[in-house]
Amino acid sequence: MRKPLTKHIGIPAEFQDLQRLVGAFRNTTIAHSQSELYTTFPVGILDAGTLWVRDVTAATYSQTLPPPMVSRFLELVEAVDDLLFEAIEPVRQRLIEELGGSDRAAMVARGARPLVINASDADFDPRTKRLPYPTSNKLHWTSTPLSGE
Repeated sequence: MRKPLTKHIGIPAEFQDLQRLVGAFRNTTIAHSQSELYTTFPVGILDAGTLWVRDVTAATYSQTLPPPMVSRFLELVEAVDDLLFEAIEPVRQRLIEELGGSDRAAMVARGARPLVINASDADFDPRTKRLPYPTSNKLHWTSTPLSGE
């Protein structure tokens, strides 16, 4: 199971309130549409002459982050990017050293590369869980007949 980003780096104090606000915005507005910032209204289409309802549709109002918050969020993203680089760089360097000493011919001979698994669209399941260290990736394909067949 993946750990939250905050288990690996600390969010700078000047961005913690903003990080909580953006997290709440993501959870209640973007991911789950529960906020008043994302509201759908029914709209009746009336006949101009009789005012009878001809059809019904929906209109959705979605409020994005206000521009000043977007600017601050960009600052947060840049600060977190710098912190992640600091956390990841020693690991990256260690992997370069370890892999540099590997027998590349043996790795190629073993087929040490991710496996692509072809599957049909009927097998598509968004609830699957990825392994911590995956060795394959499933690609779902749709067979569409050529026009005229």
